[in-house]
Amino acid sequence: MPACGAMNAAHLTLRFGPTRLRADVYWAGTSAPSVSLVLADELAPHDPLVRDCLVVALPGHHARAEQLGMLGWLAEHAAELGAASDRLLVAGGARAALLAIAVRDQEWPVLHRQLLVHPRFNPGCPMPSLLSGVAPATVVHRQDGRDHGRRYAARLREAGVEVEEIRR
Repeated sequence: MPACGAMNAAHLTLRFGPTRLRADVYWAGTSAPSVSLVLADELAPHDPLVRDCLVVALPGHHARAEQLGMLGWLAEHAAELGAASDRLLVAGGARAALLAIAVRDQEWPVLHRQLLVHPRFNPGCPMPSLLSGVAPATVVHRQDGRDHGRRYAARLREAGVEVEEIRR
């Protein structure tokens, strides 16, 4: 993957209703890529796992409603950004997992996949238990168990969710 500086990038302020959020957008070299909302405090927007995506990085912590609003905006405007609107995914750690559940509960937009990298759940971001019906997942976890990825992947499978595991 080229260095982030070699990718096409833009800093945008996205509007939906009265909300305005600053986001960094990185275009992949592929045509009609997936659109990935990357929670940038959990995953670098230039991580090789999202290199073939149009990456919209949302830096910092935002309320769940803002994250859902951003996903809705991306679903509606993906084609304008040169991406496929039916290939929307969320990427990050534990907060991305919780966002995928919120999307399921809201029933829109439709997530193509969730990419969870070294998720670490804690009292402020607890591991959810009601997982049926969430988007298929790719869960990246460490061999040494310093994250909750392996356990969360098992819970997803028990709930009937398609899961791909990557150890790194």
